[in-house]
Amino acid sequence: MKQLLYTFAFIMLLMAGLLGTWWYQSYEYNRIELRKQVERDLDDLLVNNVFRKAVPYFMRNGPVWEGGDAIDRLKRNQAYLGYSISSMRKNARIIVETMSDTEKLLNNFPRRITIKDNPFRTDSQTFTFHFQDDGFTLGSMPAEVLDTLRYRHKVNLAPLRFSNQSGRLLTKNEGMRVKTELINTGIHRDPSYFEITEYRSTLLLSLLPEFLFGFLLFGATGFAFATAYRNLFEQEQQLKQKDALVANVAHELKTPIATVGVALEALNMFGADEDPTRRQEYLAIGQSELKRLDQMADRAIDSLQAENLSQRLRFQRTDLTEAVTDAWRGLSLRYNLPNEALTLHVHGEVDAKVDAHYWHHLVYNLLDNACKYGGKPAKIEVALCDQARNTMLTISDNGPGIAPGERENIFERFYRISRPGEGHLVKGHGLGLTLVRQVARAHGGSVEIDNTTAGGARFVVKIPRR
Repeated sequence: MKQLLYTFAFIMLLMAGLLGTWWYQSYEYNRIELRKQVERDLDDLLVNNVFRKAVPYFMRNGPVWEGGDAIDRLKRNQAYLGYSISSMRKNARIIVETMSDTEKLLNNFPRRITIKDNPFRTDSQTFTFHFQDDGFTLGSMPAEVLDTLRYRHKVNLAPLRFSNQSGRLLTKNEGMRVKTELINTGIHRDPSYFEITEYRSTLLLSLLPEFLFGFLLFGATGFAFATAYRNLFEQEQQLKQKDALVANVAHELKTPIATVGVALEALNMFGADEDPTRRQEYLAIGQSELKRLDQMADRAIDSLQAENLSQRLRFQRTDLTEAVTDAWRGLSLRYNLPNEALTLHVHGEVDAKVDAHYWHHLVYNLLDNACKYGGKPAKIEVALCDQARNTMLTISDNGPGIAPGERENIFERFYRISRPGEGHLVKGHGLGLTLVRQVARAHGGSVEIDNTTAGGARFVVKIPRR
């Protein structure tokens, strides 16, 4: 069993490692895909939401950039730019940073235009456009682009700056870095870099189906292994209990067999035939031991064939006190107990329709249990009570009692209580109380157990009146 347990632990650890690797690979794949989507959407949003609206105002090769010589084109373009800025001033505050004379001759555009109020949207925003020889770019990330990315992907963008010493980007996670050439502050159109932040919750949420499937697979595999291990463990325990049962039965069989053998040997070799009294004594001993063997066989067979017990009952009117006195007569001699050790209380009419044979076994097993586990000296109380609907049998002893956690287990087949430091000091099969419950249920009744106020065990058997 230990080897099986080690194998089970190894398989579960291996599965946990495979699931962890799968989740990590999925997380990395989704992280890379998220970076690509954010970078692609960033350029799309800048082009569609900002630059396309600004083209009629700023684009060098815009709608007014048509034929003619260079001077005519320059004049028309300057006139168009001046008209565009003046028209925008009606809805926005414009700050124009002009170029030097040399730059004007080369570029024909101002260096930078800052719009304090966004003419493209109703809410207020600041746009700064930088002009180069072949177009213009934004100086910072528009708020509406950040809001759209945050809404789509549940992420945020943080601008990155270059280190003055090494020229390396100061970022903790270069794998989540995106760039765009549509935003820059220099005249060389160097791309701007942004770091994607607050993305882990989005990635973990996207992996929720994989997590659920992995935990379900891990739990189902663990449950299957645990169930198989428990069944094998229970089978091993039952095999050990059956081996112990065979050993106990074989041990107990030796006593009556040896007794019968001694009696027969005495009859054969020591002239017992010439002494009728001694012969009768030896025959009575043999008959008693053979009856004991027969009872032992009946108890074992009945406890192992609980399914057919109710169909084998033969009900007849029986005085329930006779089973108590008959069982006590044999048990008192067996355990060398005086008659005063048993106290019998009878309340009402205790004649009931029961199977006398199985009822005798029920009473015998309960009294046998009280004799074996009772105190020293033993004091046993038996009460028979006639009620309106039930006939009740109560058997109490003065032993250590039974713990609440053991009260249901003791009725299981082959189960025996092992007390710390004592083990199984009393010989037994673990079948007596199983038979008691089977007989009680076969009669349509029940058996319950608790402890007396003094601490001893108390069994209560109830059977319906017929």
